[in-house]
Amino acid sequence: MIKAVPPEASYRSKAHELRARATRTCLLLVVLVVAMIPWYTLRLLPLVTIGTAKVNILDGLAAAAVCLGLPDVLRGLRAGPHALWWVCAFLAAMVVPLLTGLRDPRAAFLAIREARALAFYALALVFATGERRRADFRRFAAAYVTGTVAAVAAVFAHVQAHVPLPGYPDNIMTGSYHLGTPGFLVEYLDWTIPVVAFVLSLSGGLAARSRRAHAAAAISLLAIAWYALASAERFMQTIVAAAAAAVLALPSPPPPRLRIFYGVLGAAALVLVLVAGTGVITSPPWLGGPVATTMLRWNRLLDDNSLRFRIEEVVGGFPRFLSHPVFGEGLGGLVLAQDPEHPGHPWRYIASSYGFFLIKTGLIGLLAYLSMAGTVLWEAWRQHRLHPQDPMWPPATVGLVGLGALLALNLLHASADTPEGAVSFSLIFGLIFSHRMEATRGSASDRPPGWR
Repeated sequence: MIKAVPPEASYRSKAHELRARATRTCLLLVVLVVAMIPWYTLRLLPLVTIGTAKVNILDGLAAAAVCLGLPDVLRGLRAGPHALWWVCAFLAAMVVPLLTGLRDPRAAFLAIREARALAFYALALVFATGERRRADFRRFAAAYVTGTVAAVAAVFAHVQAHVPLPGYPDNIMTGSYHLGTPGFLVEYLDWTIPVVAFVLSLSGGLAARSRRAHAAAAISLLAIAWYALASAERFMQTIVAAAAAAVLALPSPPPPRLRIFYGVLGAAALVLVLVAGTGVITSPPWLGGPVATTMLRWNRLLDDNSLRFRIEEVVGGFPRFLSHPVFGEGLGGLVLAQDPEHPGHPWRYIASSYGFFLIKTGLIGLLAYLSMAGTVLWEAWRQHRLHPQDPMWPPATVGLVGLGALLALNLLHASADTPEGAVSFSLIFGLIFSHRMEATRGSASDRPPGWR
């Protein structure tokens, strides 16, 4: 006998389905926008302007996703993994540094700006709950890579035909760059975006099963590699190369021929760059310019003050940590009494994310971030070691390499205190822990070994 479903239950089911779809759509748009449009373009597209504060489309989408996903988050906090509470602890640890920064009129504006970026970590709770499936994260990853490639295409048009990019200053260096070497330099995307997009694209390519998917992955990888070359950022280039080697080296289901294909593709691209750098062949400007600038920057590795300045920020700001070791100097707080390159002006910025947390949020903030990130790394390693990888999507590989790349970037780049870094972390967090919650939702016979 089939029992009739009460109308109230039917309405609740439909409302739940609509809310779940709306939440997934908001998350999909968040990863697409954050990968495609940097902050200086977003500020030209405010949804709401309150005084000098501008709420842009990324803020609105993230707020909508959190509000729509709040019921699932609350259920997840009651029944889900303890890692969700580490995210809550991290967000709570930022309250005192924010209030400290707001008390100082000179630091208040920057404190709000830094807190705005940190608020995006709340998305980690939304990504991890709501019964997300691996198919959802394949779509999120595809949107992230698509947004990145679209941004790279815009940069390519900018350097080739000087097509203007909204909000972006024309930083193309033509004719000479410091030492008279012809080339150009682009600084459009935050370092986090190409690094994470490269990991997602390569991992997705290894898991792909059609020629069309492999072609799309190869084009994406080459486009992102070109951007990394054109940016001439040595540290970012190093992280991308190390991430590629790690993805190819980690054991996972893809057959060896796929690893060979992508390894040969990378080797061929590297040989082309080296040949273009030697001048043996005449290369087009879109390749010769980035190669010339990149080689110049690597040749000046020991001469320029880029690394020295980052170290000076942390060392110079350490006494301020000693003065406020528990909750730090406060968001927006002073790092150095004066800018090392422009004496007489206070310096409130710091390139290292770990230095940022230590000096501005104290031991509480730093330990909260490291605990949250360490929980994800441990779970990713546990899944990689104990559970068979899904051949259509390798979550543990993406988690280990993607988060490892983010943590490496934090050494010399303020990735953790940017919307790009927070959204990327949240995406990886959700990938790992939604995979665990999906496994625990199934029956005992359906779960992989180790979940029973």
